[in-house]
Order: sequence, then structure tokens, then C-alpha cells
Amino acid sequence: MEDFAVRGKEPEDEVQIYTWKDATLRELTDLVKEVAPAARRRNAKLSFAFIFPDKNGRFKRWARHYLMEMED
Repeated sequence: MEDFAVRGKEPEDEVQIYTWKDATLRELTDLVKEVAPAARRRNAKLSFAFIFPDKNGRFKRWARHYLMEMED
């Protein structure tokens, strides 16, 4: 979580996505594949987590361990 504490100092391979809350993981995966060549590889694995500020401004992480394996 410290990696996201300072705006502009996020991990180099981070991808920020702004989307509707009803977007599917497939739709998010397709967005990532558009901008990240490594995600297009046949053996690529993407994991998803929600990072958000709590009411005190500290970042929280919520994950359901979603994993998308690329087969395309």
C-alpha cells in the first residue's frame, strides 16, 4: 500500500482505470490489454484489487482474489 501513498510515485507498471461500477472483469481485462503489451501474452495472468481511500484518507485494499488467465 505504501507504493500508492504519494501521487505521482506509483509503481511503474500500475494501470489506473476509471470505469462504471458495473463493468465486468472481462471488460477491465480488455482495457488493460489495450495499454499493456505484457497483458496480451498467452500466459499472462492479471489479478484485480480495489484500492481506495478510507474516511481518514488512508488507502485500503479490497480484493476477492480475482484472477484472469489469458487464453486469446
